[in-house]
Amino acid sequence: MQLWSHGGQLLRHVAGHELTVHDLAFDVEERLLVSASKDGTARVWDVASAQCLFVHDFDAGYVFSVTLSCSNLMAVSLRDANQIRFVQLGRAALVKQLAVDWPGKVRFAPSQCGKPQDVYLSTYDAWLCCFQVQ
Repeated sequence: MQLWSHGGQLLRHVAGHELTVHDLAFDVEERLLVSASKDGTARVWDVASAQCLFVHDFDAGYVFSVTLSCSNLMAVSLRDANQIRFVQLGRAALVKQLAVDWPGKVRFAPSQCGKPQDVYLSTYDAWLCCFQVQ
């Protein structure tokens, strides 16, 4: 994985994922970056050092999308398992699991849904639904 500046300058190369990285998301303070990969993992990175802090291995195939809430809850969409899973960041403790027909992008999006812990689900930029995780 490569990190680039807005101006197009390569900042650093980050090793870790074995297959294609499909999605990235920052935490609200932009200190952490999470990545979703076809290798079945979501990785948590320290932005300043580019060090991998934690690997979430979902044993469910393709991790299509990933996002972080302001309370360090991570949502991932798992393409091969047709699931959205919610886990506590860094502990891999499963909070909730949702079966879906075709998992698309996941985002915590209070502006669309109304509450900070609501989840916005989309497929190819089409708004699907909002729901409470807890």
